[in-house]
Amino acid sequence: MAENFSEKYGIEAIGVKMSAQEQEQVLLREAAAGNVQTDVFNMSNLPSVTSQILPQGIGISWFPPDLADVIPDNYQNPAITSLNPWVWSYNTDVHTEGCPVDNMWALTEPEWQGRVAIPDPQLRAETMFWFNQLETNADGAMAQAYEAFFGEPLETDEASATAEWVRRFAANQPTVTRSDSDVGPIVGAQVRKVRLWALSAPRFLGMLSKMAMAWVSAKAWSLSSDS
Repeated sequence: MAENFSEKYGIEAIGVKMSAQEQEQVLLREAAAGNVQTDVFNMSNLPSVTSQILPQGIGISWFPPDLADVIPDNYQNPAITSLNPWVWSYNTDVHTEGCPVDNMWALTEPEWQGRVAIPDPQLRAETMFWFNQLETNADGAMAQAYEAFFGEPLETDEASATAEWVRRFAANQPTVTRSDSDVGPIVGAQVRKVRLWALSAPRFLGMLSKMAMAWVSAKAWSLSSDS
């Protein structure tokens, strides 16, 4: 990307690949030191951008004016360059008849203990974003899915149905990895008992040519099979 930019505009550019968390730390350190060395960032850590980086004047969001009539308004400020949905995936060599579960609450049951992989929420902010989005936009569906699966309304001391699911899911000992790129090979190679995993859609699509996998949409997994 940097090479193409330099060729098109005649401005020398050096591209560095960093995670969203690394980019955030660079931004904060350079701003605090008053020594800005990095000019442009393309970050996926949107909550930090909207709650800290932009309000505190650490950075600004730039949107190309010639695209103002093309891109929907809600993607312009801050400028959104890509959408990154998460999906559940499974190994079709193992589950040849289709997806082995049809309700997210099944993954809290003993049958699935230690058999699900997910990027470590302490290392990947996107995992926490996913939990947050479930609670914000689909908590009612999570409660309905619980009742559909267990046959009774959810009773919990947690603040939401999603929080209860996260608590039970964590107690069921999922395998956590450093990133979603580490998740697929675990299942594809069948080197462990893991049989289902969560990862970002772009990563999933990039792996399709290497593994036999199938996927379901995040929305479907927020609901029970008969909703």
